[in-house]
Amino acid sequence: GEGACRIENGELFLSSQSDSDAMLVKGADYENFEFAVNVSLIEPLGEDAFGFLLLNQDAEIISRFTIEESEESFYLTDEKTSLKFALPKSFVPENYHQFRFFKTGKKIVLQLEEIILGETDARQGKARIGLFCKNSTAAFEKVRLTVF
Repeated sequence: GEGACRIENGELFLSSQSDSDAMLVKGADYENFEFAVNVSLIEPLGEDAFGFLLLNQDAEIISRFTIEESEESFYLTDEKTSLKFALPKSFVPENYHQFRFFKTGKKIVLQLEEIILGETDARQGKARIGLFCKNSTAAFEKVRLTVF
């Protein structure tokens, strides 16, 4: 997608100043993996500011996880299934938080810090993970992908 990516002081900055997603996708397609990343919203300019993507072998989006705010609460929402996972009251998007995704077969377990948020259906076997931002700038650090 449209956008800019830069690395500064060990942080990966991804930005988009439009309604188009700026995307950064990691590696090949895997059946089973753990993806962990620390993320912080730097400059919010609109809704659906940042999140995570799961793509199939044809680079089509399987799942699009966004951070959403609703009535003083934040949620991690899977736009493809409309599932909403409540984030703790202590969640502040401008602070760094660690998100983890455990994909085994067609199941994804979602975690924020030490809190298991829930699980969702990956709908396909092999997939790859990506980061996105839209109308915003987000910082990512300690991005890790472990295949098992």
